[in-house]
Amino acid sequence: MIDDVRFAEPITLKFQSSERKVASSWEAIDCMCQQWPDRARGRSWRGAYRTCRDALDGWRTACDARKAFVRAARKAGELATSLPRFGDFVRCLAADRFAPQWTVIMPFTARHSEGWIR
Repeated sequence: MIDDVRFAEPITLKFQSSERKVASSWEAIDCMCQQWPDRARGRSWRGAYRTCRDALDGWRTACDARKAFVRAARKAGELATSLPRFGDFVRCLAADRFAPQWTVIMPFTARHSEGWIR
């Protein structure tokens, strides 16, 4: 039996008739197979499915799977939670599936030698 890979924080999706919280790679795969609209089963859907499957097999981290799933949900227009975009200096610092966390890197306003704080 494959161990499930839990996300650091669940993702809430809003479908036409229901809302669903997805908290793991297995739940993401189930959601993509059962509830995902056919019109949105393109490249980002395939990438998210493959990344979630790889996370279950131990090839990718929970953070990778969550990012791919959020990207696919955002592209499909099904994302209900307000998540920052990855281009807004948000990155996941998970080295493995046991300690995922989010860190926001913001510009430092005062004079600072490097110009960024973490």
